Amino acid sequence: MLSVLQPVEEQGILCHCDFDYLRYLAICRFEWGLNFVLYLKTHTIKTPYMAFYVPLMVALALCIMAEALYKKGWLNWLRPLSWYAVPILYMHQAVIDVLAMVPALNHTLILWLLGVIISLLIAAGWHHLVKLVFPKLTRN
Repeated sequence: MLSVLQPVEEQGILCHCDFDYLRYLAICRFEWGLNFVLYLKTHTIKTPYMAFYVPLMVALALCIMAEALYKKGWLNWLRPLSWYAVPILYMHQAVIDVLAMVPALNHTLILWLLGVIISLLIAAGWHHLVKLVFPKLTRN
């Protein structure tokens, strides 16, 4: 298994890229003639080679930039957002829909900020409640 970024487990962060599925796509493309077409919002890349390699290069560049920013430590204040990313992802739109019913809060920036902050607070509160109720079942 090829790995671009090795896990950094001593700090509790796991950043690992697995390229097994990319090998399968490469086999499909070059041995069986599978054609790739990349549809963007305003562009369509119809050349199979470009449609295959552009997403790979973008993903690789993002992984390299994320690793470099992590090593610099400039964005450590964003860690709580990464700890609760999935609850924020699933909850923010529900929070925005509820808050949009209040006319004073019906502004895009306010809704966006409150959607993330309230979702973060609910997820963190739930995490701490579970730690209090079931201390032996939780890791941290």
